Amino acid sequence: MIGDVDGDGALEIVVPTGTPTPPYTHQILIVSADGTVERSITTPSSSHGNAPALADLDGDGFPEIVLQTRQALHVWRGDGSLFPGWPRSTSSNDSLGTLLPSSET
Repeated sequence: MIGDVDGDGALEIVVPTGTPTPPYTHQILIVSADGTVERSITTPSSSHGNAPALADLDGDGFPEIVLQTRQALHVWRGDGSLFPGWPRSTSSNDSLGTLLPSSET
């Protein structure tokens, strides 16, 4: 994904990365246009292979980073902090992932 996730006026590349073997590490990298890694966000191991999406959830003009895992829908700000009220657990009985209220996460 490409977007100005940190509000600095420049586009960043947002890409998932990880290792499929122990120790399982999964991250979202935020990379500048010149290829410099600006920051990384550690994601749950169940995020392996999942691609993030970008969406401006709070209307501030800058997209948040959204990632679906087996257990939850996660949202981070471009600075790597969790977006308030997230992650939201998904129902393990629904393959489409019914979101549960944040009080149940």
